[in-house]
Amino acid sequence: MENVRFLLEEANKLINRADHLLYITYPLVKDNKIIINIAENINSGVITAMEALLAYDKLYKRIPPYSNDFTIKFEMFKSKVVPRYNIEREYVVLISDLKNFMDNRKKSGTEFVKEDKFVIFRQNKVDTLSFDKIKQNLNSSKGFLSRVNRILGNVRARF
Repeated sequence: MENVRFLLEEANKLINRADHLLYITYPLVKDNKIIINIAENINSGVITAMEALLAYDKLYKRIPPYSNDFTIKFEMFKSKVVPRYNIEREYVVLISDLKNFMDNRKKSGTEFVKEDKFVIFRQNKVDTLSFDKIKQNLNSSKGFLSRVNRILGNVRARF
């Protein structure tokens, strides 16, 4: 139970950090390189929240043991956890899109900031992450985290 609580607190910290960077730091500094830092915090936050739900269900033996591979965890989340808690499809897509963008960024040869967009090149393909898209992702991640906090509300109350 302690692991679930730790994961939930960490997810909340990461999303709060992304929120602070987006709405406080970015307007003051006006440095577009912060966009990727915000995206990294959002990505880590939603994945950690997903892991908290998985750990909670694993603790009560609602799901079988799984490896530490993201793909396996994500498939377990989609197939077992999402239907059990009626989690909206929007949040599943959010986790998938953010993870794919971050993976593509690691594999990219070139990245730069243009206007209010973060651009990466990878094998003749261009991916962009705009300031508006980051705002949408942050708002969706807040909704997802709020849902996870409601589901795991008894975890916080016990400790």
